[in-house]
Amino acid sequence: MSFQALSKFSELIARFKHPYSLPTDIGKDLGLFSLNNYMSFCQLTSFLDSPDCHPTKLCKGMSKKAVINSFKNAYRQEDFSNKSLFCYYFKQGWIQFEVTFDELGGLKSLRFHCNNCHVRGGVEIPLTSF
Repeated sequence: MSFQALSKFSELIARFKHPYSLPTDIGKDLGLFSLNNYMSFCQLTSFLDSPDCHPTKLCKGMSKKAVINSFKNAYRQEDFSNKSLFCYYFKQGWIQFEVTFDELGGLKSLRFHCNNCHVRGGVEIPLTSF
């Protein structure tokens, strides 16, 4: 069996655990390559809430267009003037990323929210500067 066929089979198996969004969907969009499809929802949210979470695809000051193009795997997307929301759906609930932009349209902050997150208002994910 080729590597590509094995990879597709592995993704099919992961779809039984995560039928809507996969942890690797978030990983690809944010550049978090340590995420894998065998993580539980709890492990995923714990990682996003940890100091080890450092997105490599997003940085402060990025243009709004570039940020929106980064979120290719989001299950749902909403765009407002100074804010965009990107949502991923799991059986255990939604994971939502709130991206805010400054008055010039540059990326200002990234927060993640989930229905079982203990922090009201979400968790800010640190971003590097341009």
